[in-house]
Amino acid sequence: MSRLVNARDFKSSEIVHRCAKFLQFGLDTIEYENCATSYTVAILELDNGSVVTWDVNHIEFTEPLPGKLS
Repeated sequence: MSRLVNARDFKSSEIVHRCAKFLQFGLDTIEYENCATSYTVAILELDNGSVVTWDVNHIEFTEPLPGKLS
């Protein structure tokens, strides 16, 4: 079961994707000249069917977990 999220812009914090499907958390990397670092991302499916990664600090779940009281 996938949950719906709103995804916000990194700079302006405005919602750029409403009701995207949250698929799961993942891991992404940034490579520098002498090293690399990894960070957690959310994997989302957009309305047009494309799949993107999004910073976990910029998503907002639109519904509670199933079986949880709000």
